Amino acid sequence: TSKGQFYLRYRANGKYTSLIANTPSSAIQGTGSKNTLLVIANGSDLQLFINGTFVDEVHSSKFASGQIGVVAGTLAASSGSASFTNLNVYAVG
Repeated sequence: TSKGQFYLRYRANGKYTSLIANTPSSAIQGTGSKNTLLVIANGSDLQLFINGTFVDEVHSSKFASGQIGVVAGTLAASSGSASFTNLNVYAVG
């Protein structure tokens, strides 16, 4: 977020469910800077890294298989911009 926080949620049947609530992290670079997100998904385990720093992990059988997506948006502002580059998916194990 613009307040240096990250969160993780998933969407199913049009409803968002939080897995990690808004959490502040000094690993997040400020507005206008690039941030690199690494997600290691292995079976039901998801490990999250921001700019090379481990920030949290989640264990849920919901993620043993499925799809990936990335989203950017604004809640209070009328406009914003974001870009995503270099999305890579590798097999684990």
